[in-house]
Amino acid sequence: NQMTEHKDKVEEQRKRLDKEGLDGQVTAIEVRDGRVQTRFASGRVVNEYPSDKRKKTKTEYRGIE
Repeated sequence: NQMTEHKDKVEEQRKRLDKEGLDGQVTAIEVRDGRVQTRFASGRVVNEYPSDKRKKTKTEYRGIE
Protein backbone atom coordinates (compact mmCIF):
# COMPACT_ATOMS: atom_id res chain seq x y z
CA ASN A 1 0.00 0.00 0.00
CA GLN A 2 1.53 3.31 -1.13
CA MET A 3 0.01 5.39 1.64
CA THR A 4 1.41 3.10 4.32
CA GLU A 5 4.84 3.21 2.67
CA HIS A 6 4.68 7.01 2.55
CA LYS A 7 3.68 7.26 6.22
CA ASP A 8 6.54 4.94 7.14
CA LYS A 9 9.00 7.12 5.20
CA VAL A 10 7.66 10.29 6.80
CA GLU A 11 7.90 8.75 10.28
CA GLU A 12 11.44 7.52 9.57
CA GLN A 13 12.49 10.97 8.31
CA ARG A 14 10.87 12.68 11.31
CA LYS A 15 12.74 10.46 13.77
CA ARG A 16 16.02 11.17 12.01
CA LEU A 17 15.38 14.92 12.00
CA ASP A 18 14.42 14.85 15.68
CA LYS A 19 17.76 13.26 16.44
CA GLU A 20 19.54 15.97 14.46
CA GLY A 21 17.72 18.62 16.46
CA LEU A 22 16.32 20.38 13.41
CA ASP A 23 12.73 20.04 14.56
CA GLY A 24 13.27 22.66 17.24
CA GLN A 25 14.82 25.29 14.96
CA VAL A 26 12.24 27.84 13.81
CA THR A 27 13.02 29.25 10.37
CA ALA A 28 9.97 31.50 9.90
CA ILE A 29 6.89 32.73 11.71
CA GLU A 30 4.14 34.19 9.56
CA VAL A 31 1.11 35.94 11.02
CA ARG A 32 -1.93 36.61 8.84
CA ASP A 33 -5.61 37.26 9.46
CA GLY A 34 -6.37 34.84 12.28
CA ARG A 35 -3.56 32.41 11.43
CA VAL A 36 -0.08 31.89 12.81
CA GLN A 37 2.18 29.68 10.68
CA THR A 38 5.45 28.44 12.17
CA ARG A 39 8.05 26.79 9.91
CA PHE A 40 10.83 24.61 11.27
CA ALA A 41 14.19 23.65 9.75
CA SER A 42 13.00 20.03 9.56
CA GLY A 43 10.24 20.91 7.08
CA ARG A 44 7.50 20.77 9.70
CA VAL A 45 4.89 23.51 9.27
CA VAL A 46 2.39 24.23 12.05
CA ASN A 47 -0.72 26.30 11.32
CA GLU A 48 -2.50 27.65 14.39
CA TYR A 49 -5.75 29.60 14.51
CA PRO A 50 -5.76 31.32 17.91
CA SER A 51 -8.76 33.55 17.20
CA ASP A 52 -10.97 30.82 15.71
CA LYS A 53 -11.64 27.98 18.13
CA ARG A 54 -13.52 26.01 15.45
CA LYS A 55 -10.33 25.41 13.48
CA LYS A 56 -7.86 22.84 14.73
CA THR A 57 -4.10 23.27 14.71
CA LYS A 58 -2.68 21.57 11.61
CA THR A 59 0.79 20.07 11.28
CA GLU A 60 2.26 19.33 7.85
CA TYR A 61 5.61 17.95 6.78
CA ARG A 62 6.97 19.59 3.64
CA GLY A 63 9.98 18.57 1.64
CA ILE A 64 9.92 14.94 2.77
CA GLU A 65 9.94 12.55 -0.17
